[in-house]
Amino acid sequence: MGTQGAVLSLNLSDQRQSRRLQKTVMVVEDDVLIRSVFAEELRENGVSVIEAASADEAWRILTAGITIDLIFSDIVMPGTMDGNDLARRVNTTSPQIKILLTSGNTTASPDVKIERFLQKPYQPYLAIEIILKSLRLDGS
Repeated sequence: MGTQGAVLSLNLSDQRQSRRLQKTVMVVEDDVLIRSVFAEELRENGVSVIEAASADEAWRILTAGITIDLIFSDIVMPGTMDGNDLARRVNTTSPQIKILLTSGNTTASPDVKIERFLQKPYQPYLAIEIILKSLRLDGS
């Protein structure tokens, strides 16, 4: 293999490594301002983000086969499902996906498996830190 072949092989290896290290978080929040600001903060911390305005939309994305590493979801949202319902479905179909729930009006249902519950209002930097730790992207 010549020098050019070695460089090409190294570049492809780096790209595969980069894709493997890239984590994807789905932010499920009906308040567009909160969702977009929070998603942008995650992106600035090197996380790939998919946004959903409801648990119903999040479920459609998940059932389309998109790979998600962690879901950060509000509980109280419009639609046929709330964040607890979404967590139950994910626990059953994709238990490897980590889930963080948040709400200012209620708490996580005791029958859902989640990484953590954050009471609103929370400090955005704290939520980002928790997500990065859950994804093991905090350097620890």
